[in-house]
Amino acid sequence: MVLQSVQKINNKEEEFYLASQWTLMRRKFKKHKLAMISLWVLGFLYFVALFGDFIAPSNLVAYSSKIMNAPPTKIHMFHEGKYVGPFVYGIKMERDPVTKRKIYTE
Repeated sequence: MVLQSVQKINNKEEEFYLASQWTLMRRKFKKHKLAMISLWVLGFLYFVALFGDFIAPSNLVAYSSKIMNAPPTKIHMFHEGKYVGPFVYGIKMERDPVTKRKIYTE
């Protein structure tokens, strides 16, 4: 009588009931599109954090004593009317002939 009351379970349901907790969480996570995108974004950020010294264009503590008192440079996106991405122009130091103050120009 007990055997008659037990229903047959198909393979997918059987896999569901026999799967571990980690397997169930992984399946649910893979179905969630925003979670997968977030995983890739976080993976990229961790990659940049781990290899930041190699990726960075200059040393963190390096500085030039010639332009130590120069104001911050403007970040430009266009050069000669074309988009080239973020960049800065070189800085030139000049002296004002009247006041003898240093003037930094791009």
